[in-house]
Amino acid sequence: MRGGIAGLAVRSGSIIAGLIASVTLARLLGPETYGVYAFVFSLITLIGLPVKMGLPTLILRETARADQADDGALMRGIWRWSDRAMALMAAVVLGLTGLYLWLISGIETPHMAALLWALPLVPLIGWAQARSAAIRGLRRVALGAAPDKVVRPLLLAAAVVLAAWTLSAPLSAAQVFAIHAGVAAIALLFASVILKRVAPRHVAAETPRTQPRAWIAAILPLAAIAGLQEISHNTDILMLGALASDADVGLYRVALSGANIALFGLTTANLVLQPYFARAWGAGDHRALQRLATVGARISVLSTLPILGLFWFGGIWLLGLIFGDAYAGAFWALILLCIGQSFSAFFGSVGSLLTMSGREWVALSGLGVSTLVNVGLNWLLIPIYGIEGAAFATGLSMIAWNVGLWGATWILLRIDSSALGLRRTPPASLGPRAGS
Repeated sequence: MRGGIAGLAVRSGSIIAGLIASVTLARLLGPETYGVYAFVFSLITLIGLPVKMGLPTLILRETARADQADDGALMRGIWRWSDRAMALMAAVVLGLTGLYLWLISGIETPHMAALLWALPLVPLIGWAQARSAAIRGLRRVALGAAPDKVVRPLLLAAAVVLAAWTLSAPLSAAQVFAIHAGVAAIALLFASVILKRVAPRHVAAETPRTQPRAWIAAILPLAAIAGLQEISHNTDILMLGALASDADVGLYRVALSGANIALFGLTTANLVLQPYFARAWGAGDHRALQRLATVGARISVLSTLPILGLFWFGGIWLLGLIFGDAYAGAFWALILLCIGQSFSAFFGSVGSLLTMSGREWVALSGLGVSTLVNVGLNWLLIPIYGIEGAAFATGLSMIAWNVGLWGATWILLRIDSSALGLRRTPPASLGPRAGS
């Protein structure tokens, strides 16, 4: 129960902090400059994929196992090994990106200047997330998420406001990224201090023991899942940047910020229900799995539909009030994204159900198909319909992913994950107990 409350608090805090940062940047930069910032940040996110390589998930898992076994040598080993792996990959990625920027140095655009100042974020955010994962592996969920999900966006908002007030002039995307790099360094330092304080005292004196072969083998599927998730989350922004204007990217980024609020119920349900799914699966309790899935989906729908209704009837007014009148054009994109989120809420925690029951490959396959659908539809629709086309493509890919995984849970687990909660008979073997 305590872990669920902590997870709920962290999720709420991260959404609020992220919204504050988005509103601050959108208002101070305006749609065009904010669009440059959003595009380059999505680009940096993908550039940073080889640096993280799914390592935060591996660090969390191995830290938790070492803590349970009271194995300080292994714990220190995974921390040191992952830091060095990230440093090596960061050097390669930054070197190649720097070489590319040098080769096209004759082309001066706001995007190039912003990308140059954004490069330090690649290792800084990666290391901060690695330390946050280690802290969460030590069962300090709230403390682990705070540096990257709460402290960094709040500090960024405060620092950007201070810079704009001091300079008395509009900020460029490059200046914001320079500020962001400093803020990310502070968040990394904060995460390092927390990890040092919560780590078992004997760990610092242990001689690190590593398992590089096992860890490299484990990284491959984790990197694939993390990579597909990041590509899926950033496809629309990057394709808008390539096929539409910077102002359109800024408007769409605001629509995404609003739509993420609608998904709060489902993401919170996933966070809270995951350990209960795993426990019910391990006990072979089909009835409990069905009950948990149904309750989670219904709570998600009940929390999502009022937000969709609020945006439908007052979205233009809210966009103007919160982000500024220049962002009223994001209304229909916001509505289309929220409709997609509502379908996600209706079909429930399909991904968590499959992952907790050992069907990660099914979830990964569904994510891959959804990403391909997203890319294809964005390519077709953005040139014709702009941000509404991107929103329709993203919403439809979300629906396709959820329908596909809902069918998989129905067939493989005989569970109806949707809010309808149509009960089915359990499969012949469900979980370890049923199969023993």
